[in-house]
Amino acid sequence: MIEVKKLKENLSPPHNIALEQAILGSILINNKNFDQISDLLRSHHFHDSFHQKIYTYCESTISQGSFVDSKILSHHFRQDDQFLLNENYFHELQSNGLDIVHTRHYATLILDDFLKRSLIDIGQKIVYGASVEEDQVTALQQLEMAETNIFNLSTANENNGNNMISLDSATQSTLSYVKGLMESGATHSGIPTKLKDLDNVIGGLHPSDLIIIAARPGMGKTTLAMNIAWNIAQSVSNKKLSESLSGPVLFFSLEMSHEQLAARFISSATNHQLSTILSPQISKDVFEEIQEKSRELSRIPMYIDDSALITVNTIRSRARRIMQQHKKLSAIVIDYLQLITPMNLKVENRTLEISEMTRNLKILAKELNVPIILLSQLSRQVENRSEQTPQLSDLRESGSIEQDADLVLFIYREEYYLKMKKNVDQEKLDMVQNQATLIISKNRHGPTKSVKVHYKPETFTFSNLSNDDY
Repeated sequence: MIEVKKLKENLSPPHNIALEQAILGSILINNKNFDQISDLLRSHHFHDSFHQKIYTYCESTISQGSFVDSKILSHHFRQDDQFLLNENYFHELQSNGLDIVHTRHYATLILDDFLKRSLIDIGQKIVYGASVEEDQVTALQQLEMAETNIFNLSTANENNGNNMISLDSATQSTLSYVKGLMESGATHSGIPTKLKDLDNVIGGLHPSDLIIIAARPGMGKTTLAMNIAWNIAQSVSNKKLSESLSGPVLFFSLEMSHEQLAARFISSATNHQLSTILSPQISKDVFEEIQEKSRELSRIPMYIDDSALITVNTIRSRARRIMQQHKKLSAIVIDYLQLITPMNLKVENRTLEISEMTRNLKILAKELNVPIILLSQLSRQVENRSEQTPQLSDLRESGSIEQDADLVLFIYREEYYLKMKKNVDQEKLDMVQNQATLIISKNRHGPTKSVKVHYKPETFTFSNLSNDDY
């Protein structure tokens, strides 16, 4: 077996200095050549460090509408040590530049060399990590990091030069989508939550959206997420969703174990309280009932991941793994934001950590074209106001939560706060008992308003206030 050290010493990273020089020369001959490759090449794609500096300067100067040639570069880099070794360098670059016909083709070759160098670097890190990494980093964690690095490399370069689309093509794509909705008989453009009044406002959950469900402890945010996840998975199982939206639901439970979550699903499905289900004195009839219901649950396409320490990269890696098996995910649920482990442990600013997480989760929703339901805590300032109705400013360690989210949904239960008062208004309490208000504070696809739903905490169930079939 070849030793890693020898491999690193003897293997020359793929690169072609002559090609890099020719590309830079073509820009100096005619600055319009830069437009042919600006969507394809970045400075870090060049192997030579001085070429990276030159391209960066050309990119900055030309993008601002200014002109650049060998004389301007000589003036700009006149104090640079690498330039001083050869003061005719820029003149030679310009003299040997390519014409516009070859520029883009040669740029693809430079990009190809960069990708090969990156793959070698990832491979060496994998070998090093598996050989000498400290014990606290497990093999599975290293595997996830390797998958993430390769994924980031592929997604950063797979769309180079192909991101633009004409308005005509975009319009035709939209019309095709709308026609598909009409022919499918769907009641909403997105994936229904099966909470009728909520769906009427938001139009269901839309692929690529980041949906925030936020509330103070005790309001039922995990229960709401469970119910929505269950309803979506059941729609998939019953083939009620179009093929393009159908796939398993992936539930990341960072607070509860999969057994605890499953017990709550059984409680909701059977209408038996959790204390009854988990009681050693459970009757034979009840046990047989929940056993039968468990068989039905086993056919529901849902995966639960209850890993305690999980990063956004881990979520990305595991979601992509499920998508490789099933081609599609209907939704991802994460319970909850403040329990996600930061990827950069050196960052001490909690607001920046949260902002990075929500930004990356929004990017992930777009990459996978799947709605991500992200639960979040609200700050204590809600409790300090005379009116406890939550608002966007209550988002804990808010940072960019509001900015990154497509939909922000608050849960408010007046019953909860009325019971905390010394002098309880019994008549008012009776009016709001087992009711919850879902406050839509941000909705990129429609209006912001509030809707009321039925809430039964004993069996972890949110449902429509009316008994209409939906």
